[in-house]
Amino acid sequence: LETNLKILQKSKEQYVYVKVQFYAMSFINKLINDKELRNHLKDHLEFILFDIVIPGMYLTAKDEEDWEENPVEFIRGEEDLMERPNSLKTVSSHIIQKLCDKKFVIDGEKLGYQVLVKFMKHAAAILCQGVDPRTNQPVDMRLKEAVLHIIGLIQNQILDNEDIESQMDFLLAKYVVPELTNQSNILKYRACWLFGSYAGIEFKDMQVVKSATEGLCKCLLIKQLPLQVQA
Repeated sequence: LETNLKILQKSKEQYVYVKVQFYAMSFINKLINDKELRNHLKDHLEFILFDIVIPGMYLTAKDEEDWEENPVEFIRGEEDLMERPNSLKTVSSHIIQKLCDKKFVIDGEKLGYQVLVKFMKHAAAILCQGVDPRTNQPVDMRLKEAVLHIIGLIQNQILDNEDIESQMDFLLAKYVVPELTNQSNILKYRACWLFGSYAGIEFKDMQVVKSATEGLCKCLLIKQLPLQVQA
C-alpha cells in the first residue's frame, strides 16, 4: 500500500505513466474488497478521495478529441465506462462507489457514510461557490464535470441515504438544471446525463421539471451528436 500510495503521490507532482497509475489504483481497489486489508486505508481516505479519485474522473485529452472529431467513439466510451481497460476513470468509478457504500465499514465504524457526506459537502461547495474549498482556487470545467459525473455514479449510494436523498431535488434544481444552458456543450451533456439519472425522484416544485424539459429540448437542437443522444 505504501509503495502504491507513493506512486500516486508522485503523479500529483510529475508525470507518471497512466498505466502505472492505473495499476496502483487497482491495488487500492482490491484492498477495499478485503475486510481485513481495508483497515490499512483508514488514514488515507481523504487523499484517495480528493487527490486520486476526483482527478481520476477528469476529462482526458482523448475524451475532448473524440467529442470534436469522433463523437460515436465518445458515446461508446461513456456507455462502456465500467469496462474500459487501463482507464483511470473506470478504476476511479469502482473506488468511489465502494468508498461511499454503507457497507464500507472498518472496525465497526461506518466510514462509507462519512465519505459520502464529505464528498457531497465538497461537491456542494464547488457547485455553489465555483471555488475548490481545498485550494480556494476557481473551479474549471474539468473539475465541475468530474463532480457532476461522480454524483451520477454514486446514485445508488445517495438514494440509500435518506438525509442526502431528500435534498437531491434541490441540488438538481439549483446546480444541474442551470447547466443545461451552460456555454460548454460538454457540461450540458453531463447535466443531461445527471438529470436523467435522478429523473425518477419526486420533485416538490414542478417548475424544475418544466425548466429541465425546456433545457433538454434546446440541447436536442444543438448539432453535436453526444449531446443530442444524451438529451
